[in-house]
Amino acid sequence: MKSLLILRHAEATPAIPELSDVHRPLAERGRTQARDLGLWLRDRGIAPDRILCSPAVRARETADIVTAAAAWTAQVTANDALYNASGEDLLAQARSASDDVTRILLVSHAPGVSDLVGLLITKQGDATLVYGSATLAEVVLDIEHWSQIGHGTGALRLLLPP
Repeated sequence: MKSLLILRHAEATPAIPELSDVHRPLAERGRTQARDLGLWLRDRGIAPDRILCSPAVRARETADIVTAAAAWTAQVTANDALYNASGEDLLAQARSASDDVTRILLVSHAPGVSDLVGLLITKQGDATLVYGSATLAEVVLDIEHWSQIGHGTGALRLLLPP
């Protein structure tokens, strides 16, 4: 049994022409969202074995703040393939994980994160979720090997709106 924690980055500062999208940092509210989520996860003993995040500053900051607040020991690894990735792209990243990993945290962007949850919990990929900033889902997967992950292989265990 495997599980996937799927997190949309916390609230970022508004887009401005002088700053590329990938360099947008978290807003103060986003920092609070990430810290509060990390504390909530710590208090419940929920921890990933592996943390993958988009290289976007807002995603990396989210992952780092959640990790620190939750007191996790897993390293945060930025992965270029997670930047504005589709649900299918995120699925492919999970599929390539090592089988010694039981729980992965993916930190990425909308709409890919909500699309991924929809793909995992329905065979048609037709579930539609509202996925605001700092929304976290945990999908428990009925698989033994990450290579088996696919449409309809999971069940939604947790959905935390901000």
